[in-house]
Amino acid sequence: MNINKFNFRRNQGYTGNTGNVFLILLILLWISGPVLAHNKGKTGDLSGDRTIGESADYVLEMNNQTYKMGIASVRLHLEGNVISHPFRDLHGDAPFVVSFDDLNGGFSDYYYTLIHCNPWWERSDLDAAEYIRGFEENYISDYDQSFNTLIDYTHYTFSFPNEMCEITKSGNYVLFVYENGNRDEPVFTQRFVIYEQLVSVVSNVHESSMVSERRYLQEVDFSVIHPAFAIQNPYEDLEVVVLQNNRWDNAIMDLEPRFVKDKELDYNYGERLNFMGGNEFRSLDMKNLKYLSMRVDSTRILKDGWHVWVTPEALRTFTLYRTDPDINGKYLPYNDTGIDTDLEADYAFVHFNMPFDLALSDADFYLFGAFAGWRMQEENRFQYNPDNRSYELTRLMKQGYYNYAIAARKKGSSIADLSVIEGNHSETENEYQIVVYNFDLANDYYRVIGVHFTNSFNNQ
Repeated sequence: MNINKFNFRRNQGYTGNTGNVFLILLILLWISGPVLAHNKGKTGDLSGDRTIGESADYVLEMNNQTYKMGIASVRLHLEGNVISHPFRDLHGDAPFVVSFDDLNGGFSDYYYTLIHCNPWWERSDLDAAEYIRGFEENYISDYDQSFNTLIDYTHYTFSFPNEMCEITKSGNYVLFVYENGNRDEPVFTQRFVIYEQLVSVVSNVHESSMVSERRYLQEVDFSVIHPAFAIQNPYEDLEVVVLQNNRWDNAIMDLEPRFVKDKELDYNYGERLNFMGGNEFRSLDMKNLKYLSMRVDSTRILKDGWHVWVTPEALRTFTLYRTDPDINGKYLPYNDTGIDTDLEADYAFVHFNMPFDLALSDADFYLFGAFAGWRMQEENRFQYNPDNRSYELTRLMKQGYYNYAIAARKKGSSIADLSVIEGNHSETENEYQIVVYNFDLANDYYRVIGVHFTNSFNNQ
């Protein structure tokens, strides 16, 4: 059930307690209805492969996942672009930069390796020696202690590919960091994509071509142009995935071309390539803890460190669309007053609350965004406080600038529905990534032969 499709719509501007009760009634209807995906297209199970470790003490997921307690602020981006998506040209000059904090204190021996995957985030059949030139296992030697912070941590950083570990094949990859050279002591995993630009993509993002959905959905039409790359059987050899804001949880995949022209494959599907427009992300500015900034009600130092109280979260289900510049769910650790923000950005206990008149027994709410790996994790789940009549969450977060949304999930479902709390608008600015895979029969793996980045505002 799409609760945005009621006749009263979002532009009625419901506010106050009456509006809250009204929204809760609609949410109860949403809970009782069927589970719907984020978009009209077919989504594959992109949760990734799950590999049991040698000791059978854990399951390694081909996903953005943290395994060790006390590991925080894991980031992977291109050198020189701190909010880039995790995509890199196989022949590009800029390496990935990886950083993370260990709040356990002291120094640990951490190592990393790379795992090649297919488009569905399952391990490919390639051996490491077939896609890594150099060492398969690499030691992380660059680390330092935080200073001028109330909460101490050790900051680790490294970059790859490098002269000791070069990547020779394109495809989906998972960075696997583990402790003491023992892969049965996992620390975290992070997804990234290595691509070759052998084909080009021409796209057009616009409001849905379905009249009834034009106010809520965005449609992505595109063509794959391949004048210099032979594609023998596009129906069997190609896999194309469309992402919204680098989210794999609502990706549209298993797409076949509608028309095959001379050196051009047409993917103008209409309804099948529709995404929920969503809303602009909520923002939290904690770059300076000594002053109140964007959406911060108060800050205070207590015995265990900094505490930040965020302005109560409004239900935006039926509010009018408002242009609000954001960074599409990403986050950036930063300290306005420090010289070395990696080491001087403090951690704070951040208190979120969303006024709600009653607890829902069949649905949960989560803080959602890139900082959470685009996953609904237990540490980001709101708990209901009957005394305050609100859903509340306290989470340890590093100083910086954050984009986030509040996702709803029905019990027993894996779908993160942003429209329930955030609303749905076709005017929303979203980034889209189109990833084109081709199966290399001779070498038995999926290579990425093209990546296209576009935006619902400028279509570039």
